Amino acid sequence: MMVMAEASSGPFLVGSGEDDLTMDMETFFHILDESTDPLKVK
Repeated sequence: MMVMAEASSGPFLVGSGEDDLTMDMETFFHILDESTDPLKVK
């Protein structure tokens, strides 16, 4: 949950415009994957 808040207020969504938003969302999901991977291992 905290990761979502950080990404929302982070430099990800603060890009050039809506076009970059889609790319930001993809990278955002990639970050979520890396963040949730270690949790699944546990």
